[in-house]
Amino acid sequence: MSDVFLLTDGNKEGRVAVFSLTTNKWELVTPVGDGCPPSDYGAGKYWAQPKGYFDPRLNVLVVHGGMTDRVWVYRHGRH
Repeated sequence: MSDVFLLTDGNKEGRVAVFSLTTNKWELVTPVGDGCPPSDYGAGKYWAQPKGYFDPRLNVLVVHGGMTDRVWVYRHGRH
């Protein structure tokens, strides 16, 4: 089981906010490769917002949608 909480908002830079339950601190990381599917906050369309879930068995954050039909997978490594 992971000791971090992962959060992304579909930002253009593809960053992921990582909260460590051990240190009680946030860290911004930029994954290698394409970023999370972008959202269209201005449109207000629910279908245009990325949706995701965390798979604890595989230790991955999976995000689908946004303004594309892409699936994005991020595995946070242990430091």
